[in-house]
Amino acid sequence: MITNQGQRGHSQRAELRKRLALPILRAFEKWIVNYYPKVLSKRRMGRALSYTYSLFRRLSRYQLD
Repeated sequence: MITNQGQRGHSQRAELRKRLALPILRAFEKWIVNYYPKVLSKRRMGRALSYTYSLFRRLSRYQLD
């Protein structure tokens, strides 16, 4: 695969995402699951966590792209 200087090929980006982003995404998901029961669901934080978790599967696709 030919790459320009400073750019990475698709396989290199995919490997970096898998190695670096996936652990962060997993930790973020774990934090959401653990923190959500501690907040009131009608408050801003509760709504934000609920919204984020509902979209989490789509968000975690990032590391597969």
